[in-house]
Amino acid sequence: MPTLQLLGRVVPSTIQADITDLPSLNWKSDRSDLSGTFSYNCKSSNIHLIANLDRHPTYEEQAFVISVLLDGIQTLIDMIAFRENIYATVIIEKMIDIDGTESTLIFRLNEFMSLKSMRPERFGDMVNILFNDLPAAIALHDVITSLYRRHLSVTLCARAVEAIRNNIASGIKREKQWPIMRAALKLDETYVNYITDASKAPRHGDHAFIPGDIAREVQSRTFIIMDRFLEYKLRGSTPLPEDEFQTLR
Repeated sequence: MPTLQLLGRVVPSTIQADITDLPSLNWKSDRSDLSGTFSYNCKSSNIHLIANLDRHPTYEEQAFVISVLLDGIQTLIDMIAFRENIYATVIIEKMIDIDGTESTLIFRLNEFMSLKSMRPERFGDMVNILFNDLPAAIALHDVITSLYRRHLSVTLCARAVEAIRNNIASGIKREKQWPIMRAALKLDETYVNYITDASKAPRHGDHAFIPGDIAREVQSRTFIIMDRFLEYKLRGSTPLPEDEFQTLR
């Protein structure tokens, strides 16, 4: 039986979370015929998750299994944190794959992007901007968190884009903010609507399945919008010039 394992920890470790007597849970994918049993173990805040699967998963199925395991252990830790009235979260750092190879698990964008706003020589200026603009810093954090929490990614991306809209055109009605944001960052309406339309259901509590290709496209577009927004801030909150930034459609 193919086995996938994840290793990680609870932060802060001082809460010494223990989950040792939970029985294995039967699991069946709602997207394919893949099934198996999941075991959730946590001793002194050290996490060990085990997925015994009925067959070898595809790459996309393996990513989904990792996401389900992560959501499961986060829910268990949320229950402990809620009981104790404290904040705690889960960090998964290593994976032992089906052939027994251990590797560092890094949650990253599907394709690497070279971001104009984050060039090394501008890092200090960007620090000064974000340290003095909490809403912008929160939006950036949402974008990064979307890489780790797959089932929340589309919602987090949309929230970041809405924060950017409000940051650029605060103090006026929402429907008038969107065109101002799009003009400032050189974005076509359809480019932004792809993100907000995909997130409409989960933003209103309907966490129905969103295909992986759509979620990845939402993340990619949000990274680009965030990069343009930070470039806009670096330029003194002035609209980006058309000769340098082609309108994205």
